[in-house]
Amino acid sequence: MAITRYDDRKLVDFFQAQKICMMPELKAALGTSVDRTVGRKLKSLAYRTSCWHRGAYYTLDRIARWDGQGLWFYAPAHFWDPSEDRGAFRDDLGRRLHGRGVGSGAGVGVKEPLLRLMEQKRLEREGTGALYVYYAAAAEQAQAQRAYRQAEEARSLYPSSAAPRALAVEEIRAAVILFWSLLDEQQRRWYAGLESMKLGAGGDRSLAELLEVDVGTVARGRKELWSGDILRDRVRRVGGGRVAVEKIPRRDSED
Repeated sequence: MAITRYDDRKLVDFFQAQKICMMPELKAALGTSVDRTVGRKLKSLAYRTSCWHRGAYYTLDRIARWDGQGLWFYAPAHFWDPSEDRGAFRDDLGRRLHGRGVGSGAGVGVKEPLLRLMEQKRLEREGTGALYVYYAAAAEQAQAQRAYRQAEEARSLYPSSAAPRALAVEEIRAAVILFWSLLDEQQRRWYAGLESMKLGAGGDRSLAELLEVDVGTVARGRKELWSGDILRDRVRRVGGGRVAVEKIPRRDSED
């Protein structure tokens, strides 16, 4: 029985002309009616599927033009390459897409494509407090992304150009946490709020992750500092703490 051989150069030429394609178009270009046949050819061509539209669009790595955040838009498809990004939180990625006209806000439409990329072994995630940050699956790329993120954290802790740049990120982190542990409840809230204001957008969450506290605590400290609503003489407001219990006189038992 003769074996039909398909020329993958037909796919390359078709991609060069169309930039992005869907499976029916690829089957027609290759001259087959079988999805698996196209899939086998694509594996040898370093292809990529769209992160949205349920992965219905395809392109080749050589065609995609990634921006500084690992995103490429070619209407109507949207592609994301984790190796071109610097590591991303899910909501961060959602906001970036929303800024490009995709979805309606943070996190929208992002969960499914992230899970699909993890299933395809193109992505890994790492827990940071209650959230996950997503990195490229390749070890060297993931290491570079982590190093970049740590450097950004260090710069946020020492924004001045005169900062001790040789100081390791972990040492800075340890010093911040040590200082935090020496403060009382109210001072901790204010300190977290102060550092959050230095960071700007996203500061509440960044400090909450670093100090392992609720993001609402950081936000409250920031708002109190901003409004001047602070109490210098006590840690808790009047009426805070346990409710006083009235003592009942002890009655001696009758003989």
